[in-house]
Order: sequence, then C-alpha cells, then structure tokens
Amino acid sequence: MDTMALMMTLKDYIRDFEDSQRAFAARLDVTPLTVNRWCAGKRQPRPEMALKIVEATGGRVSLESLYV
Repeated sequence: MDTMALMMTLKDYIRDFEDSQRAFAARLDVTPLTVNRWCAGKRQPRPEMALKIVEATGGRVSLESLYV
C-alpha cells in the first residue's frame, strides 16, 4: 500500500477538520502566520512542534507529511 497516498497534509487537515488556520494556531499556541507558512511550505515546524501537530491532529497528519 502506498503510504504517501494515506498522508494528510496540514493544509488538508485544517480545511477538513478546523474552522481556520487561526483556530489551529490558537490550539498550538503559535501565530496564525506560523501556521500559514507551514501550510504554504515556506517553513517546516521544529521537531518538538511537529510532534505537537501530530498529537493535535490525532495522527491524521504524520511526521513524514510535515517534512515532504
């Protein structure tokens, strides 16, 4: 089975499960601009934040999908 096909991006997760990037940012205690940069691929979260993202999304967003 192709694991890449099973990965959900952070952008897709926010679109499907959150009200907004701002709401997700508040859950992680980061700025909306930070979340926007992650979603746009302009920045990658630091490893400790990446783990928080995986936890906050219930594993729907994997570590691998954050660093593709």
